[in-house]
Amino acid sequence: MNEGQQHFSNSNNLYRMADAVAAMQVMNIQESTRYRSSHYLGQTTVSAEDRRALCKWGYEMVDACKLDRYINIIAMGYFDRFMSNRGLSVIEVCLESQREFQLAYVACFVIALKGQGHMKVDLTFVAETMCESMYNQDEIIAMELTILRTLDWYLNGPTCIDYLDHFTKLVPEHADDQSVSNFFEAAVNLCEEYLLEYVFALEMPSKLAIASFASVILSTDRDTLERLNASTWMSRVRSAIIEAELSQSL
Repeated sequence: MNEGQQHFSNSNNLYRMADAVAAMQVMNIQESTRYRSSHYLGQTTVSAEDRRALCKWGYEMVDACKLDRYINIIAMGYFDRFMSNRGLSVIEVCLESQREFQLAYVACFVIALKGQGHMKVDLTFVAETMCESMYNQDEIIAMELTILRTLDWYLNGPTCIDYLDHFTKLVPEHADDQSVSNFFEAAVNLCEEYLLEYVFALEMPSKLAIASFASVILSTDRDTLERLNASTWMSRVRSAIIEAELSQSL
């Protein structure tokens, strides 16, 4: 690599680092304020297993329709944030009724389809086919509006996948593309599994992303780590995380 190429490479690295830090700084603020979920299950009729079943249903629906699983991750985020508003009568009803609990998830799923999937949703199909006529269209629409108002229309918070995406942008230039793709897929799969579990779903997305990134690193063989230039990559990710946290505290 000649001097000009080296200068370009260094400049590109600095730009990518600055971009990742800026994005993560914003996401860190979002995940700790407006988009934070809190404990809502306990002495309630519905349980963590009920939540898990709904989240799995969401994955099954997007898989069956050949849609991005990210849509269901968004839906889970809406659902947990909505349910975190303990004290509201509609939330208390949901937590004491399997039917209403499920309806809330269906509505969150529809909101995610519209917003993140950019889809025109056929509510007849949702009500009659996806929900097997358990709910009618009016019930779904009413719950959608209740959720949107409760969330104050804040619908674009960060997910653990968004953090992983920024981690991936920091991969060294000469890392093997296929190895990077496989690594990202494995980390995303881990995040999807984490989010099924109530105790993990309430953690900040950044923590889940870091945990999945570290877990995949630890389970990856030496040859693949070399193809990823993993030591440099981990150093960049660590630096970006620290810098974003420090910038937020200033």
